[in-house]
Amino acid sequence: TVFSFVYFVCAFLRPVLSMMGGFTGFLMGHWIPDMIFFAKKYQNPVAIALVDAVQWFIPHLYQFNWKTYFFFQDALKLEDVLLMSLHCLSWVGLVLVLANLVFGKKDLV
Repeated sequence: TVFSFVYFVCAFLRPVLSMMGGFTGFLMGHWIPDMIFFAKKYQNPVAIALVDAVQWFIPHLYQFNWKTYFFFQDALKLEDVLLMSLHCLSWVGLVLVLANLVFGKKDLV
């Protein structure tokens, strides 16, 4: 998911900025629950609305942290793995289609 995002951003920016954007997207994808917690703790309606909007545009990468999954539930179910994989493939497909549309319009000569 992160690599497809970097590929998409690379159409607009230089490679170093694309890498930094991918790293930022990676961190934000893992920190969505923390951002929601702190926005609610801060009790600022603007911060809560901003976090609610951001979580629609950032992939939920924290769902793939299967190391801590066993602390919260008994075992990893096949249904959960399939849903997480579908979520990931959906994001990868969407971002790669967008990147293909952008690269298709660029003149790389």
